[in-house]
Amino acid sequence: MKSFFLTIGFLSAIFIASGQQKEIEIVAVSATNGIDSNCLPMGSCVYQTIRITNNDSVDVSDIPLVLNICDKHGVVLQTIYDILWGILQANSSQNLTFAQCYHIPEEKNYVVVVCATVDTNVYCDTLTECVDLDDIEVVDILNPLPIGHHNIGSEVNLEVQLVNNSISKTYQNVVVNAHIIDVYTSDVILQTVTINNFVPGTRICRFTPSYTVPSVSNYIIKVFIDNVDNYPFNDTLIRIQSTCLCLGITDYTRTDFALYQNIPNPANEITRIDYKIPTDGEVVFCVYNIAGQLLYTETVEAIAGKQSWELNTRTLANGIYYYSMTFNGEKLVKKMNIQR
Repeated sequence: MKSFFLTIGFLSAIFIASGQQKEIEIVAVSATNGIDSNCLPMGSCVYQTIRITNNDSVDVSDIPLVLNICDKHGVVLQTIYDILWGILQANSSQNLTFAQCYHIPEEKNYVVVVCATVDTNVYCDTLTECVDLDDIEVVDILNPLPIGHHNIGSEVNLEVQLVNNSISKTYQNVVVNAHIIDVYTSDVILQTVTINNFVPGTRICRFTPSYTVPSVSNYIIKVFIDNVDNYPFNDTLIRIQSTCLCLGITDYTRTDFALYQNIPNPANEITRIDYKIPTDGEVVFCVYNIAGQLLYTETVEAIAGKQSWELNTRTLANGIYYYSMTFNGEKLVKKMNIQR
């Protein structure tokens, strides 16, 4: 997908009339009237209406129109074409509703861009619409970390992050379930937490009692909520969880071996990660997604003391990631966020 605001492609020019009245004025009519309580249900079909005014002294006819639905970054999600047939007389206005509807994207907010082409000039208008996400989403498993943070046999209190994506809806008695599954024996540990008064925003759930990390190299964590919203596709999160006999960041107290938070965080393009090692040697850096999949690894010959490692995040999508450093068989882990 291309960014509409960076490259319009088929359009030959943009007419900008700074301080002047535009010859042709196009206005996109908001389906929500800019009111949050009128936000549109995700996936619903909207027929966009526009109003075109001819401020010129001559008539125009058969005006090509284009409608782009973009995300907040300007990436075009949908494109619809139409034509205002016939003559639009000088100093007159006319409404048009596109013959084809667009579908509300899976975004809290999206941008509507409508353009009309007259001769070689292009006249545009934009507006931002909001989406009523009647939706609870299982976003992340916060504890354990996905890459061997806990030893076999240790006790873990599962922590998960959920988001109520709705504008104003409060959910009652949301049941959050967790299955800890041994992949070799198929034994399952069942845990449940109930959330009362889940208002819009983020909620972190901590499961009690703790569970014991199985004596296997990998096990499965499955977290899901009972169906209480309109979008069940994001109600379940499954992770293949690795185990290890290594030291986690939270229980490591040495001052000569450390991994620091990346700067800046959230990261945009290049982010700096400071670290400290007690002696000269080989340091292995890794980057994982929230499911624990290895995305990038790099080996560095480093000298003792505090050093820095730069990570290029341009190829990574927005979201939460984990980075680790391994030195002499010991591993430390940190979380980072990428946002552009």
